[in-house]
Amino acid sequence: MEKVAAAPTTGQAQNSNSATTSPTTALVVDNKTSTPINLSVSEPRAVDAALRGGHYVRYVSDPASGIWRTAGDGIREHVSPFAIVGIEPGRGEAAEIEVVLRGTADERHYEGGLDQIATLLWRAGQRYGCRAERKTLYWALFEFCGLARRQAAARAVQV
Repeated sequence: MEKVAAAPTTGQAQNSNSATTSPTTALVVDNKTSTPINLSVSEPRAVDAALRGGHYVRYVSDPASGIWRTAGDGIREHVSPFAIVGIEPGRGEAAEIEVVLRGTADERHYEGGLDQIATLLWRAGQRYGCRAERKTLYWALFEFCGLARRQAAARAVQV
């Protein structure tokens, strides 16, 4: 009997290795063990973070140009040439993060603590000429993981 793969659900498409799904629109994807979020491979996704003194910072993961940071002064700072396409937050600061380099097939999967992931992704970005500070990239990843956790919690409340 021939094995037939199940058809992807709405918003998912299988890639060539058929082990993972392509990113969708930043919705929480539920399975029995985790609740990752997948970000669009064509649309930018932003997350705002409140700072002391009533200020804020916005992090944007843009598939066309990587991760950017904009503070209250309106100046954009390039944080990484890699754009986030998937996040699966774990316990504490553990996470799995998938990124892609704009205009290439360079996809990377990082797993572990956010500090370790930030260091590895920062080094990869430096090889492509990005001069952002590592701590800025860490805080961007921290805020996107927070977004994933909030979406998972909201999803759990709705169910």
